[in-house]
Amino acid sequence: MRRPDWWAARSAGGDGFINPWDVVAWLARRCRASGVTIHEQAPVETIDAGGGRIRGVRAGALTITADVVVNAAGAWAGRIGSLAGASIPVTPSPRVKLLTDLHPALPADMPLIVDLPTGAYVRSERGHAMVGVQPDQPATGFQAKTDADLLAPDSGAGRDPLPPASEPASLARVITGLYEVTPDHLPVVGAVPGLGGFFVVAGFNGHGIMHGPAAARAAGRVDCQGAGGHPGPRPAPPGSLRASGARGPEPRSSPPVAASSPVVLS
Repeated sequence: MRRPDWWAARSAGGDGFINPWDVVAWLARRCRASGVTIHEQAPVETIDAGGGRIRGVRAGALTITADVVVNAAGAWAGRIGSLAGASIPVTPSPRVKLLTDLHPALPADMPLIVDLPTGAYVRSERGHAMVGVQPDQPATGFQAKTDADLLAPDSGAGRDPLPPASEPASLARVITGLYEVTPDHLPVVGAVPGLGGFFVVAGFNGHGIMHGPAAARAAGRVDCQGAGGHPGPRPAPPGSLRASGARGPEPRSSPPVAASSPVVLS
C-alpha cells in the first residue's frame, strides 16, 4: 500500500489484533461453566460497608452479602468506589470508532494500521473499515461527541491511514465507548486501605483487553486466597485509594443472597 503523504512505515509481522466483544463473550461462557453467576443489566446502587469492612452490595431488588467485593467497573470504577466511601482515581474519557460500509479495496488479511502522528488507526472488520478516532484533546465524562465534525478533513478520522480506493467508503455506524483513565496513565490494582474486603482492578487507559485478564487472575489469588504481594502491574500508590469510613444506605428488605460462589453484576 502506498500513499503520497506517507514517508516512512514499520511492519510488525508477528503482531495481530483481537475482537474485544468475542473475548468478553468467551470469558462469560467460561465463567458460567465454572459456576459463576452473572447478572446482566444489574448496575450496583448500594455498597453496604461498616466497621471498616465490606458487607455486600445491592443492585435493584437483588441484595448480595459478601466478604469480598472487586470493583472492576472500568470507567465507572470511581462512581462505584464512592458508594463505599472510597476515592478511586479513575475517570471516564469517551472515544469513537467509525465503521464504513463494505470496502472493496480492503484485503481480508489487512493488518492493523496506525498513524503515529495523529493516533488514528484502521483495520478490516469482516470487509468493513473500522477507523479509530484519536481526539486532539481527550474529554472527560460519559458523553461522546458523534456529530459530523468527526469526518472533517482536520479531524482524526479525516487523517485516517486508509489506503486510497477507487470509490470512497460511506459511513455505516458510529461506535462509542469509554476509556478508563488514571492521572498517571497506569492501572489501579489492589486493596482499598481502611476498607477490608474491597479491591480495585481498573484504570487500564485503553489497554484493558491486553492487561485486564492477567490482572484479574492475579487479583483473584490475592482477593480469594489471601496470597501475599500486589497482583497487578503496580500496587495502588499511597494516597491514591482512600476510604472515608462512610457507609452506604441501608439495603432494602429484599432477602439477601449469600455469595458462596462468585457473582458478577454488570
